[in-house]
Amino acid sequence: MIAPHGGLSETDLLSAAAAGRRGNDLHTAVLARELAVRLEASRLVNPSCDRNRIDLNRVRDVVDRAPWFLELIEEHVARILSAHPTALILLVHGWHVGQARCDLGIGASLARAEEADAHADRLTGSTAFVTGPLETFRQRLASAGVLATYGERWPAAHRNNVMRLFRHRPAVPSPAPGLAKFVEAGRVNAVQLELGAPLRWPGRLRQDFVESAAQVFRGESVGPQETRRSEAKAVAPDGPSPRSLGLQAFDPGAGREGLGVIVGAMHLPGKDVGARLQLFPGGQRMGIFTGHGQVGPVLGVPDLHFEPTASGFDAFFEGNLLETDDAAAYFQREEEQAGARLRPASVRLSFERRDNGFGHVRGRVDLGGEVFEVSCAAFADLRLARPGGARQGTRILGAFDDGSAVRLEGEEEGGTWLVSTLGAQSREDTERLGRVCETGPGAWRLEFEGGDSFSVRVRTQAALLRPVGPQEYVHTTFGVVHVQSGDDRTGSGFYERRRPV
Repeated sequence: MIAPHGGLSETDLLSAAAAGRRGNDLHTAVLARELAVRLEASRLVNPSCDRNRIDLNRVRDVVDRAPWFLELIEEHVARILSAHPTALILLVHGWHVGQARCDLGIGASLARAEEADAHADRLTGSTAFVTGPLETFRQRLASAGVLATYGERWPAAHRNNVMRLFRHRPAVPSPAPGLAKFVEAGRVNAVQLELGAPLRWPGRLRQDFVESAAQVFRGESVGPQETRRSEAKAVAPDGPSPRSLGLQAFDPGAGREGLGVIVGAMHLPGKDVGARLQLFPGGQRMGIFTGHGQVGPVLGVPDLHFEPTASGFDAFFEGNLLETDDAAAYFQREEEQAGARLRPASVRLSFERRDNGFGHVRGRVDLGGEVFEVSCAAFADLRLARPGGARQGTRILGAFDDGSAVRLEGEEEGGTWLVSTLGAQSREDTERLGRVCETGPGAWRLEFEGGDSFSVRVRTQAALLRPVGPQEYVHTTFGVVHVQSGDDRTGSGFYERRRPV
């Protein structure tokens, strides 16, 4: 059992020094220990070192800076093979998604186990192992509600990945010749386990994952199991699926303190789809889900998908969120992320478009038994309107009590702003000169030429570093705000402020 990325970041995740850093695989050190005990396996676990200091999953790092790591692997494997005909090596990694998913990296992407023979030269295990124990493991995970795939996202095929040491027919010489002899003799099977958060955080799904591994790899007998949770229903739409959909809404009347919702999905390069859901149920509390999938009949990923309707779209989520009491700290420190709570959640929202980018949403949100009935104005066109705005500027979305709304987007220091007044039947866009004046902690005033103004007060706030291009990042502050216009209309919405790093 190998867990190379079980440490924590040594760097403030919002500092310029954090740009380009890789996240550590939270909870994998503890999980690897649990698996090792249950499987009676030896283990090599990194419980504390930041992977950005030394990455034990990168061949170049290991050869240049940690040759002892290769020696330890060889020592463990040699000891196992002195008593057994074959050795099984499991590398435990964290996949930064909120889905109950396990991507099995074996050197190639396979749609099904039967394809193993066609890719045998690239695999880190024998064909018999893939079609036998590994396929049984995949099916056992499915019975526990876990979606397991063969390298759909992480095939463990990169030449700098330590998994290359276990390719049965390597393309380049191995830096561990002793280990290579065992591998070439077909005596080693290795699997990279890329695990979504629900399989790593404490809870039933992690326990089921460990038990599934024990049942298969130790050969423990067990009776048949029924699938506990099915994936979100995929329904073929009447027309072509859109490439992206998104929604932002804040309902001040939902729950005790109101509820903010950000939800969206979009096609990524290739056949990939990314999706996100964030809930803001009051104060600095936040629940967050990120997901990954492939292009299918509907826009979405396992657990979260959208279905177009005649006047808008419906959004469906059934899965788990990570909940934190401090959204700002969550994006700033990995310790806060590791301490987040895994909460089951269900979301059913229906958006009715009233004007381009504006409309009404209604539905129901259940966050671990905390129920919110939602009915409020909502924004659905979330693309930046101004050229270059992805790198610098501010956007404010405010929906007012009378059903109208405003969208403000521009530069803060006396620049030109796009001011969009939105209503049930109309939209008016104007270019205005404006400037932002700080009026206190978490509060500012946006003043326009001609005397119009809007006051903004932050309700929930967070920040993160966001990549916008090769070696390019922006520091993005965002959250829920209350908005008051100069004519005393009051409302709520969201804001986003961006500056280059």
